[in-house]
Amino acid sequence: MLCASLDNWFPEASNHTVDEKEFIVEEWRLKERLGVDHFRLPPDFRKKGEINRYLTVPAFRFPQWHFCPRCGRMRELPLSVRGRVTCEHCKNAKEKFTVEMYQVRFIMICDHGHIHDFPWREWVHRDPSPTCGGELKLLARGGASLASIFVKCEACGKRRSLDRITLAYNDGNTHLSANLAKNHTYTCPGKMPWAGSDARTTCNRPVRGSLRNASNVYFAELRSSLYLPQSDDRDLQELIELLEQPKFTTVRALVSSGALSLEHSLNLVRESGGMALKPFSDSQLKKALKSVVIGGGEFHREANEGPVPSDSEETGYRRVEFNVLRRPLKSDQLTIRDPGLEAYEKDIQPFFSRIMLVDRLRETRALAGFTRILPE
Repeated sequence: MLCASLDNWFPEASNHTVDEKEFIVEEWRLKERLGVDHFRLPPDFRKKGEINRYLTVPAFRFPQWHFCPRCGRMRELPLSVRGRVTCEHCKNAKEKFTVEMYQVRFIMICDHGHIHDFPWREWVHRDPSPTCGGELKLLARGGASLASIFVKCEACGKRRSLDRITLAYNDGNTHLSANLAKNHTYTCPGKMPWAGSDARTTCNRPVRGSLRNASNVYFAELRSSLYLPQSDDRDLQELIELLEQPKFTTVRALVSSGALSLEHSLNLVRESGGMALKPFSDSQLKKALKSVVIGGGEFHREANEGPVPSDSEETGYRRVEFNVLRRPLKSDQLTIRDPGLEAYEKDIQPFFSRIMLVDRLRETRALAGFTRILPE
């Protein structure tokens, strides 16, 4: 299966209510770094409750090409097909039993992240645009190498082994692109099956064959961040954390887009927050909402902690976290304390100027993308 793109998640259904706000996670620093509005958790599956029942993570069937282990006949199926598929030929030949068809082991990938079914018809006919639409067979002679596996066209009788389809050259070209057809370089068609059967983009990169479960087919790009309070005022930080809850998502979006000013948003905020916001004044609400929407707040103790290395974005990002972790702090999301060097053995004390203990922290890890063939 191939996990569907995010625009296929959270479908509207007639038998239940979908509320995406329940799965929203706020992380102001990581949000600024990646240039996104918010983060979402994958939905959990549930059968009870008023909202978000029976939500699943959608997936497509991939590869689309299947073969019969008994007769070798191949069949291409839509991405949306579910359930087991049987070989029609073997079923007609022997009514006593059916033979299940399996997905082929080989696919095609490029270094720009595209993934495709292997070009079986193009490969066996040595033509990027074959006119022969005959039935294909995937057969094996018995051996440990790809040279022992071959595809055959029943209509024209052409056959070709899978020898060296995974080979890549030092100049970036591949055996598959260079040798699919004579006097022609076969390149990536840019298909994106995770977004649907018709999704594609211009690519034209060299492609290579691969096993569908090979380790280089998918490398996740993860970005992580430690949550840092936006204010060292405990009351204001408590209010900020309240306003980061999913029930305030609509208000934050309206203020962020400019559709609603901070002054006119206060009534809507208080309606959404109920009694939890009663102890806070309007000025505190405006200040906290501004911090949540814009980010950064007033918590900049790290500014005077020495130079921030500029050799990479990651180093600078971690330096801010490091500087905050060097001082005592107590909040619901981050608790740091200084036990004092006298709490440690005398043999250890000379080697440290300070030892900080972190009792509580929150780390957010977000999937920012993926690569194929080579990790980031």
